[in-house]
Amino acid sequence: MGYSPSERELQDFNANVFSSNQVTKQEFLGLASRLAREDAHSTANAIQQVLGAYDRDKTGMLAAADLKAILSTMGDRLTKEEADTILDMLPKTDRGMVKIQDVIQFLTTA
Repeated sequence: MGYSPSERELQDFNANVFSSNQVTKQEFLGLASRLAREDAHSTANAIQQVLGAYDRDKTGMLAAADLKAILSTMGDRLTKEEADTILDMLPKTDRGMVKIQDVIQFLTTA
C-alpha cells in the first residue's frame, strides 16, 4: 500500500492480535481502510505543499507550464508526453491556469 504506519498504529494493531491471537477479517479491513484514508490524506497534503510553493499569488492556481515542469522534474518524474497527457485532462482557464485542488484530486484518485 505504500504506507508506513506510526508506532502507535502498530501497537494498536498488535494489541488486537495478541489479545485474541487472531484478527478478524472485519478488524483487518477496518485497519486497512483507515490506513488507506490516512495515506491518501498525507499524500494530498504533500502535493498541496509542493504545488503551493509555486502559487506565488496564493490564488490556488498554477500555470500549466509550471505544473508540466514540476511533473517532469520532481519526485517520480514523468516524461514530457506523460505530463502533457495529464495537463490535457485537467480543466484550464483561458489564461492557461489550473486549480491546485483539481491537480490534487486528479493525482490522488486512481
